[in-house]
Amino acid sequence: MSQTVIKYSVDNDYTLSETTLRTPDEANSFSGRTVMTRTFNFLAQQVTTHVRDSVVGNSGGYKNGGAGGISTALTQQHFEEFRSDAEIVFMHKKLKELKGNPPPLEEITRGLGKKGAGLSPAVKG
Repeated sequence: MSQTVIKYSVDNDYTLSETTLRTPDEANSFSGRTVMTRTFNFLAQQVTTHVRDSVVGNSGGYKNGGAGGISTALTQQHFEEFRSDAEIVFMHKKLKELKGNPPPLEEITRGLGKKGAGLSPAVKG
């Protein structure tokens, strides 16, 4: 049965990481897991996403027909590139709940609509 676990960690006053661990159902004698960490830096106003996937085949190794693989990807995205500010607002609130001290939300979101992203007024607050 597949399982997903989400954990939050405060890196410093203005940075929050959300780590999602997914362990999918085993299929065809393969097992694997995906770890995705999204780090929201409210001082730099950017999100870094790091995804690591690993798959392991039969436990006997390559001599017994086993296989495995690991892949990783890293991306950075500035807040102004988001189509909506909903996730930024959510993570800002979460960081404050966990005793972080990010810049005020108004400072972070004031320039987000400049590229015509059409931010949702219902989310702001």
